[in-house]
Amino acid sequence: MRRRIMFIAALLLTCGVWVAFIFARNARNDSIQQYAQLQNQVESLEAESNELQRMIEHTRSESQKELHSTATAEYLILDLDERLYSEVYEIMKPRDIPGVMLLGRQWPGDKDCITEEEFEALLDDGWSYVLCWSEEEDWLEDAQEHLDDLELDLPEALFFPDGTFSQEAAEEAEDFSIFIHHGEEDVDSGDGAWYLDISAWNYSGVRRDTRTVVEQAENRAFEVSLSEDGDSAYAEKAFVNCMDNIEAYVEEDSLTVTGFEAALELRREEEERNAEITAQAEELIAGYQARIEEIQQEISAVYQR
Repeated sequence: MRRRIMFIAALLLTCGVWVAFIFARNARNDSIQQYAQLQNQVESLEAESNELQRMIEHTRSESQKELHSTATAEYLILDLDERLYSEVYEIMKPRDIPGVMLLGRQWPGDKDCITEEEFEALLDDGWSYVLCWSEEEDWLEDAQEHLDDLELDLPEALFFPDGTFSQEAAEEAEDFSIFIHHGEEDVDSGDGAWYLDISAWNYSGVRRDTRTVVEQAENRAFEVSLSEDGDSAYAEKAFVNCMDNIEAYVEEDSLTVTGFEAALELRREEEERNAEITAQAEELIAGYQARIEEIQQEISAVYQR
């Protein structure tokens, strides 16, 4: 009887140990399985986060490729001398480089100036014109009469001869939105106007600076004088070399030579387009980043279980 009891006890003990072993093994398997499931969840979330990060970099890269700014330049001829048509125009025309004419100090048809017919021919070939500011009290009224006689509109651009510019004078000229000066003083462009510092076309280092304008997609205005000395003075051989250099940039579409109003319109269009592209990219990136933050919170929650 005693042996039977001991046998039964041993059997029960063995069964208990076996059951405990089975339970422990199953619990361990459940833990391993649960850990694997959690690890799979984390890996899946991390993979999604990495893909979103890749999409952020891709969006930034693609938006940068879509951004575009054009380098622009203007060549303002300060005189309506007959050589404007017979020499300067003849150099620029075959290179498809338009110039800008200055009205106010001289007018087409004046003595020793281009004729009205030549002036019209230049306009038809893509040239444009700006008006010259004067200290005379009624300069604008006089200029408007000449413009009416030529059936021309008042231009947006106003040129200030060297040493005459002031922002006060520019602000008083409320009919204009583009002001061309020689850097006489710092200007506040907060009024929405475009202030341009014009340079001589033939100063030392102009080729290097023009290359910088092209590389940085900036704007640069140059003046050419048919009556004055100095770096602005027209010299045929040097001007041909200058136009050859500019033509090379134009042919490779890295520089646009145009009038002041056309340049301003082009730059505004590109600024608006670039701003729109940037805003769209930033909106996409903000959405990706918000989802990445959510993923990090989900991963933290997984590890806290």
